[in-house]
Amino acid sequence: MSKEKLKISKEDAKILGNQKFDMKQPGTILRDFDTLLSFIGDEGIYVSVKHNLLTLSSLRELNSRLTHPILIDFKHPVQKSYPNIDILYLLVRALGLTAIAGSGKKRRLVIDKKTEQSWNTLNPTERYFNLLDALLFNAGSNVAAQARGFFDSPIITINRLLVWMSKEGVSSTDANTHVEIPFHLIPIVTIAAADLFGFVTIKQAEPEKGKGWHIVEIKPTTFGSAMQSIIESCLPYFVFNKTLQPLFQPYIPAWKNNLVVAKQEFKAGLFTFKVSLEDVWRRIAIPGTMTLEKFSDIILDAFNFDNDHLYAFTLKDKRGSIMDVCHPYMEDELSADESRVGDLCIRKGESIKYLYDFGDNWRFSIKMEGYQEEYDKGLEYPVILETHGESPAQYGRFVDDDEVDGADLIQ
Repeated sequence: MSKEKLKISKEDAKILGNQKFDMKQPGTILRDFDTLLSFIGDEGIYVSVKHNLLTLSSLRELNSRLTHPILIDFKHPVQKSYPNIDILYLLVRALGLTAIAGSGKKRRLVIDKKTEQSWNTLNPTERYFNLLDALLFNAGSNVAAQARGFFDSPIITINRLLVWMSKEGVSSTDANTHVEIPFHLIPIVTIAAADLFGFVTIKQAEPEKGKGWHIVEIKPTTFGSAMQSIIESCLPYFVFNKTLQPLFQPYIPAWKNNLVVAKQEFKAGLFTFKVSLEDVWRRIAIPGTMTLEKFSDIILDAFNFDNDHLYAFTLKDKRGSIMDVCHPYMEDELSADESRVGDLCIRKGESIKYLYDFGDNWRFSIKMEGYQEEYDKGLEYPVILETHGESPAQYGRFVDDDEVDGADLIQ
């Protein structure tokens, strides 16, 4: 579907053209996002070890600072208990405005200063639509997002919410009555996102004992209805192009620039990895200048495997999004022969998945145990520092059903 074939109705175009984008409208996204950046500050804030999520003390304090704090009655809330914070967190990660610093229990969410400089040059309209693009096209690939119920891509779930509202007209002014929302189709984070971006307005009541967000009214705004009409009619185009800008810019002339995300810093030092396959492992030292293609060769050699199948490394980028770096023959966007170990966004204690042979599916875990900037470059690397256990036989794990049937017949 080409841009030329897409049309925005005169009514929707007028709504877009007349809409102001500032700290007060549409929605509270710019104000609340600015609150999050200020909350993170120059020193950063501590996050959890497994998924780098915000801690309990941070959640409560941040929620209280937002324009419309969410009312909940959980004794031990976690980040997903506050859908508004969950969305803000996914956005600040998806934009590339933050990074994870430190390791172990001392990990902190910190602002990427170089990327922040670019953010500060954007006008309010550009900030709004950069955030909206990040929500619709990038936030769903984040590890945390996938654990939050973005079953489809966010643009599809947002569209589903707005279409559902246009048909159902959900509203209840009874503080004792919940709005009946099909959460199996529309994740609660989608509702929080629609509220933050001004697509809907929400009224909440005091939560029931031991329960979460009590929504008693949800209505589409005029801007939200226009966005629903545009997104639904142009959905294939947006999904393919992964940005609203080409279609929206004629109606939103103030949207000229986009955020420039600083590249991941390359590390040329020496990495130490523990590569495990079931209960067998090898500890390997490898310099950051080596490619992942070479790293794959080293792993297979260390486990006495033939190097005659395809493979893929699965890891997270600096935004926390999942990405695959694949065998050169696979012609993926990220190729192992063009990606170096030092390009990886990985900290001590974190792991990478390495899948070898898509038929037998050998699944290795690669844990980063250490990094040193200075090392003896006169030695020959990579080096296998330690081995544990005998490598499993590469072939023969699975017995062909035909062979089994044939053996039974012979007997």
